[in-house]
Amino acid sequence: MVTLSLDQQNLYGNIVSNHTVQLFNAPNLVATFNQSPPEQIASGVLIATGRNYYLVTCKHVFNDFQSQNIVVFTKDGRYINLPEEVKLLSGDADSIDLAIAEIEASKALELMTRYIFLPHHNLEFRQFEVDDQTCFIFGFINKQTKRKGKYISTNAFGFWTGFKKINDVVKMGFNYNNNILITYSRRHQGFIDSKSVNMGPSDLRGLSGGGIWYFRYLDGKYFFTLVGIMIEHRRTNSLIIGSQIRLLSDWIK
Repeated sequence: MVTLSLDQQNLYGNIVSNHTVQLFNAPNLVATFNQSPPEQIASGVLIATGRNYYLVTCKHVFNDFQSQNIVVFTKDGRYINLPEEVKLLSGDADSIDLAIAEIEASKALELMTRYIFLPHHNLEFRQFEVDDQTCFIFGFINKQTKRKGKYISTNAFGFWTGFKKINDVVKMGFNYNNNILITYSRRHQGFIDSKSVNMGPSDLRGLSGGGIWYFRYLDGKYFFTLVGIMIEHRRTNSLIIGSQIRLLSDWIK
């Protein structure tokens, strides 16, 4: 596994943060801005293929919230609502926990004032094989959001770790055709842009929908590929489970 300094971790965390958004439940935005802070419910990743734009997150996010009430803040208090129609992937019990929303062009332009849509060539649409390489998990933890006027800020959470392979993955309700398993140790995990490494949080709620990024070094450069979306944290096993991003290949134009 590649060992990176704190400065390197922050650098690469800031790179993938360009593609990662917070999802807020805000059915009444007037009330939301009279509260502090708004209610974050999940993370998401912005991707693009040609002139088609998408937001990818977890299917279970929409179990309790209506998609049109979910917003992403851009700059200076501006925001976009998710569309009413969100495609929810199903199959193999809970091993596939993915949702994808197509973002219309005008809303995509508003998102681009703050974020960057990940190009199609940075998506891993082949069957992903677990090896001993480094991966990076990135998203946002609940209850880390702050509001000052109409400006929304937060502390992102991301960490480097390794892929894991275990024998009883099927008994857990998952499989390696659909899923990626990753080790999570609270030791030496800190929030992005922190000045020191501290214990990571025990509760990772809000990180669901965040990206799992494969890290490789090629021709003197570091490359990130989005290989999965974080769907669950198993505290008893010190595991994070993700659904592979390739499962969306038939849903993206």
